Amino acid sequence: GVDDFWVLKLKCLSANFTASNDTVCQHQPVFLTNYTVDATGYSWLADNVFFNNTPNASHVFHSPGTHKITLVVNNATCVDSLSQIIYVNPGPLADLGGSKSICPGSSITLDPGFAVNNSYYWSTAETTPTITVDSAATYRVTVTNILNGCLNIDTSIVSIYSPFFVNLGPDKNSCIGNTVSLNAGFYPGASYSWSSGQTTQVIITTATGPYSVTVTNANGCKAIDSANVTFNPKPNVNIGPNQNLCT
Repeated sequence: GVDDFWVLKLKCLSANFTASNDTVCQHQPVFLTNYTVDATGYSWLADNVFFNNTPNASHVFHSPGTHKITLVVNNATCVDSLSQIIYVNPGPLADLGGSKSICPGSSITLDPGFAVNNSYYWSTAETTPTITVDSAATYRVTVTNILNGCLNIDTSIVSIYSPFFVNLGPDKNSCIGNTVSLNAGFYPGASYSWSSGQTTQVIITTATGPYSVTVTNANGCKAIDSANVTFNPKPNVNIGPNQNLCT
């Protein structure tokens, strides 16, 4: 008779791993734990791009959407792979625009970007979408999407420019017919605006009155000073007619 033969094909290696979560937030890691038995080599791929060759791994997806994690394992005789889909929820916008510098006595509004489904928590303990600050410090905001729980964090270092001053000196007095010079001082990159309408560092006047100058330096900071200028009439000297004296 004819003998019957059964061929039993055994799989000598079976890739096996789990992800910490199949739904994660943008910019947050998914942790990958390998459970493959008898493997000696490991290749992890995200969307078919290699990123790690250790038994366990983690990966951060920076773009929202549907992604694929694949583990390829091998030993001396076998190769196997397993894939899992990971869903990545978009994180909220949090962009303070980097470091800022402000003029002494001024303030700045920090705005990470507004969305109706976001909540905000600042390092100042405020919970408004924006804050206005006037002190040098590092400010941090945590923005949370209340629909999917994803969060984003950004920081901004606010510094204050060194103060600068304008000094026109004391009030000026002179005689009618003379001139008086007012000098606001030289500041590289500065602009000058006088109450008399002139825009130079130094002005020369022949008119009595108050004078003020606003100097705007290269950082956009302003300093103001003023001085009063008075022109007095010249004294009228009369020593009388010539005198004849007897000897």
